[in-house]
Amino acid sequence: MENYFIYAVLYAWWLTGLVAVMLIGLWAMIAPTHFLTFNKKTSRWIGFWSNEQVKNLADKSFASEKFIYRHHIISGSVLFAMSGFIVWLIRGITIQRFSKSSWEPALSMSLDDFRIAMLLDVLIGYGLIIAVFGMVFSLVVMVRPSVLKRLEVLGNYWIDTVTFESKLNKVYDAPDRWVEKHPVVFGGAVYSIALAILIFIEKM
Repeated sequence: MENYFIYAVLYAWWLTGLVAVMLIGLWAMIAPTHFLTFNKKTSRWIGFWSNEQVKNLADKSFASEKFIYRHHIISGSVLFAMSGFIVWLIRGITIQRFSKSSWEPALSMSLDDFRIAMLLDVLIGYGLIIAVFGMVFSLVVMVRPSVLKRLEVLGNYWIDTVTFESKLNKVYDAPDRWVEKHPVVFGGAVYSIALAILIFIEKM
């Protein structure tokens, strides 16, 4: 039942994305003028934040950061407790999944159930890594919060480099210009690719 639920969620996510892409492709083929107008408006909305604004936002100290540094023992303790609970929870799930009583059902799994089980194990592994990192990070917050301040300064300095800024300030509009010249071709290609992927998934 658990594997079926995960499979259903992944399938619904893929299906929703493919249907959305197909609708965009149809829109570009049927009404290219309206599609190009929407594309230009979206590009302007995405480009609302300039590089200077993003840099200033990254360098800004928010109230949450001040709270963490001022009450570092409380913040570190809460983070350690949350991370420890996740580690304890994953430990219980892992012991149950790899116990001797679960070996026999695992050997009789179908290929689809085996794929879902492998995906679930990978997600559990990622969760465990993040939780352990959170525990280590919380100890640093409790004992030496000044280390985080130095790392924050170094991170802002790494972001604030001439090379990085020059790359961000370049305008890569070649794909947009090609879509403006060939909106119907773009829509047909997007629709065909999404339809082919959808048919392939249905046959799996």
